[in-house]
Amino acid sequence: MSVLQICKSIRGGITYKPRTMPCCLQSLGSRRRYLVGDLGNYSPTVQALFEICLTCRLKEDQEDSIFDASRHDPGNLFVPLPVAPFYGRQTFRMWRASFDLTSLPFRKNTELSRPVKKLHFLPLEAFHLKKDKIGDQTFVQFVCQFLCVFFSGLEVNVKNDNEVADFDPIERRHRETGRRQFLVSKFYTNLHSVSGLPNSEYIVALTWTDLYPSEELNFVLGEASHWHKCGIFSFGRFEPQTFDHELAPNEESDLELTGDIIWKMLRVATHETCHLFRLKHCVFFSCAMNASGSVTEATTQPMFLCPICLRKLQRFLGFGITERYRALLGLCEVLQKEYPSEKMGKAIEWLQKVLQFLHTDNNFEGRI
Repeated sequence: MSVLQICKSIRGGITYKPRTMPCCLQSLGSRRRYLVGDLGNYSPTVQALFEICLTCRLKEDQEDSIFDASRHDPGNLFVPLPVAPFYGRQTFRMWRASFDLTSLPFRKNTELSRPVKKLHFLPLEAFHLKKDKIGDQTFVQFVCQFLCVFFSGLEVNVKNDNEVADFDPIERRHRETGRRQFLVSKFYTNLHSVSGLPNSEYIVALTWTDLYPSEELNFVLGEASHWHKCGIFSFGRFEPQTFDHELAPNEESDLELTGDIIWKMLRVATHETCHLFRLKHCVFFSCAMNASGSVTEATTQPMFLCPICLRKLQRFLGFGITERYRALLGLCEVLQKEYPSEKMGKAIEWLQKVLQFLHTDNNFEGRI
């Protein structure tokens, strides 16, 4: 007998239709705490930035529940997605609880209370680039610097001691493109052991060869596992959906760096690194942590985090919100000057808008 049949028999055949009670959404204050936690230690302008989370649309919202976006987000900095479902969402409270749920019983210090703030960037293959310079830095050095700024408070080091063969990768030839691919999951189990890096520290690796997640799936730009504290991404040159046998270059052909290619690499590197700190895909806003099903979709998503995802990252790393945005703007302007692209131009405009929103100097941006 089903639960519904049991209820009918108990209630004399009367069926009571369950309804969702938005118990956590009875007020703006409770809604804010549910989405981004307590903001008491932040400056008023930083609080206002996080409170833009109130404009997102949740599945349990009543039809007549309207949160004034013009009041909370007058600059239209963040675009809410249609409806955030129950399943798959991760609010700040859910993210924070994930550390408690995976810590040892009765252990006072969790991974969140004493986070390890060291990331190693491992280029595993030679990159055949026609021009390898961005300003006075190599491409790898620039990506490393961008990670340092995006994840302010995180120590990022480049480690060039290993080649991809050292990790004994599992590889295949894609049945349609004929191009070589590496299996992502094989790297999870040996990136730390082969490189000799401590298991407590994070690793992000970069390959010239494309990647695939499983035999059933075609292609992936990158993946990361917070359980293994490592991730890997590639240049993603031969995506099956857009592959053209007549136009496709050889696997070892030199690649000309463009603004769009660099944008793609920075987008994937930051997205996968966020996963290392337990950020799941975002269902609230158009955000750097949105899920994507193709390279095209991934590269059209924003470079920057929504208020809910930003709150998680700031809690983990403890950076100053305004200072981080200023540093990101300076770095993006340097890149745009040498490798202009429409996407980076829009990113610069957005950073200027958010800094205007955070116009107050000398903010006290305490860590909660």
